[in-house]
Amino acid sequence: MAIVIKENEPLAPYTIYKIGGSALFCTEVQNRAELEDALKFASEKNAPFFIMGAGSNTLISDKGFHGMVIRLTGGEIKIDEDRMIVDAGVIMARVAAEAARAGMSGFAWAIGVPGTIGGSVRGNAGCFGHEMKDAVEFVAVYDAATSASIQYSASDIQFGYRDSIFKRHPEWIVLSATLQLQKGDAATIQQEIRAMSVE
Repeated sequence: MAIVIKENEPLAPYTIYKIGGSALFCTEVQNRAELEDALKFASEKNAPFFIMGAGSNTLISDKGFHGMVIRLTGGEIKIDEDRMIVDAGVIMARVAAEAARAGMSGFAWAIGVPGTIGGSVRGNAGCFGHEMKDAVEFVAVYDAATSASIQYSASDIQFGYRDSIFKRHPEWIVLSATLQLQKGDAATIQQEIRAMSVE
């Protein structure tokens, strides 16, 4: 198994609040294959699983989690014309910076979101008057109940204020998101990011 499983792992260091207990099992994954390995391990141990991103909107009980915490971390960003295909574990600020360098506008606001793409899609994160629903075109999902990969269009995701269909389907794990952006001037977008970073 390629993934590393940690037992009785303290979760506080993985959250912004820096509080909470330990997970019975904990691992980090970056792609579907590693995710499947982690879910298989959880199933073999008869342990419930919880998907965690950057821990920016997660409050861990002092009792911890008697199951498997799967942390989606890192990943790739692919640029295709006016679209970005971003893995779920990529931090939002990195996506905003990459978009700016590529001269793609419409995502500079994400510099202010302290989370991952996957968590931001799930919670329809937003700031500076924008939300994920404004940029998301498609979301690739792994259904832990059926072991199938599914692609949802933005109209299927039922985005609401800090809400999406994924909050009602914890078995659906976001693998990546395709963002529809616009062509712009790299220098102008980078200036916009700098202005937002000091607000």
